[in-house]
Amino acid sequence: MFYALLIGFAFLGALLSGFLGMGGGVLLLGVMLLAGMETRTAVPVHAAVQLIANASRVFALRRHVRWRPFLIYFLASLPFPWLGLRISAALPDEVLRLMIGAMILFVLLGPKRGLSRLPERRAFAIAGVLGGTFGVVVGAFGPVVALFVLRDGWDRREVIATQALCQTWGHLQKILFFAGAGFAFLEYETLILPMAAATIAGTYGGRYLLGRLKDAQFRFLYRLVLALLALRLLLSPLWN
Repeated sequence: MFYALLIGFAFLGALLSGFLGMGGGVLLLGVMLLAGMETRTAVPVHAAVQLIANASRVFALRRHVRWRPFLIYFLASLPFPWLGLRISAALPDEVLRLMIGAMILFVLLGPKRGLSRLPERRAFAIAGVLGGTFGVVVGAFGPVVALFVLRDGWDRREVIATQALCQTWGHLQKILFFAGAGFAFLEYETLILPMAAATIAGTYGGRYLLGRLKDAQFRFLYRLVLALLALRLLLSPLWN
């Protein structure tokens, strides 16, 4: 039952991200944590699943990737995961959950318009630093990075494809660092592989829905689900 729940939400998260370009990773990680998985296990497993999810989204929308902004993000993110790992090692599980909840609320309430007006080079450099540092701490940092990717004048498919490429690199970076720190990914292959397969199906389902369903309906659902997850995580000390 536990595995079936996570596989189902892996599909739904990829479906949501395939349509909106964001939100599915946070949804999946929130469910993993609420289902009782420890943060230091959930974040690496989530990274492995999301690597496949985002790579499949890049492949599905490969003609729409903006490569120059991604290169800036890539270079800016390189030095910082080591700092994030030290932050993660220094903080207790409860604090990490509160950080995830606060991150989600920041995405929902943050100054999207102000960030979108930053010059492209500066925006992606900041996104790279934030993604490189805090991606290994809070796991699903994609929606915060997405605040910098949602730029005026970009086609929606360009936003989704470029965001997915940034996240593919970010999750690969996390996997390398967690593997170097001793996390045994192979012990979780019976969970990772079915969840990864579900995300591929969700990606192509999301691409099918892109342009066919009303954007306002999905955005409302996205904000509602993320707000509920954020509140649950922020209030989690009351239930522990």
